[in-house]
Amino acid sequence: SSIRLRRGTLSTNGWNVTASTFDANGTTTPPASGNRTLNLGSSVMTLTSTGAGLYTWNTFGITGATGIFTLNAGTSHIRFTGAGAGLCVGAPSSSALAFNRVSFLATTGTSQVDYNGGGGNSCSFKTLSFASNGIIYNNHYFSDTLKFSPAYSYLLQAGGTQSFSATGVLDATGTCNSFIAIGSTASGTQAVISKPSDSINVN
Repeated sequence: SSIRLRRGTLSTNGWNVTASTFDANGTTTPPASGNRTLNLGSSVMTLTSTGAGLYTWNTFGITGATGIFTLNAGTSHIRFTGAGAGLCVGAPSSSALAFNRVSFLATTGTSQVDYNGGGGNSCSFKTLSFASNGIIYNNHYFSDTLKFSPAYSYLLQAGGTQSFSATGVLDATGTCNSFIAIGSTASGTQAVISKPSDSINVN
């Protein structure tokens, strides 16, 4: 079953939650029509849908007319277990979301992260990890770790920037037989990985 949050506040109170998808977007039927808040606290939220793409976690289409979505991530862990899962955030330019720990756990398919809020903002993650191929659209910020897995390929937004805190880490450790490929979503246009101090080491 799916979780659909259309208005009001959902607090998980530290309990673990399993659903196929999470949907709080402003464009589906019935449309969301009020402010809504998700309080995750210390919960583990597991989303199991396979092949749902960016609709596995979907807060796209949220504007002032359909209300504001607020995420209080706490120390939560959002787990995607289905192949081809995705996380899509679409919000007013002032409402990019701050996630704690997000993991794409399937070892097949291509997982995706997207932010469509505009305004030059970005979502932030404490940790974001991929166990298979991945695409990261638009700009994001990582306070701790962005982890890629050996033998898979990753595309970052052409012309976009993935930013790290001063202590942030890009964990992309391949092996002699299992390379990690990192590229841009558009040939001929660079994707930027940025850190304010120190260097980013990739093995």
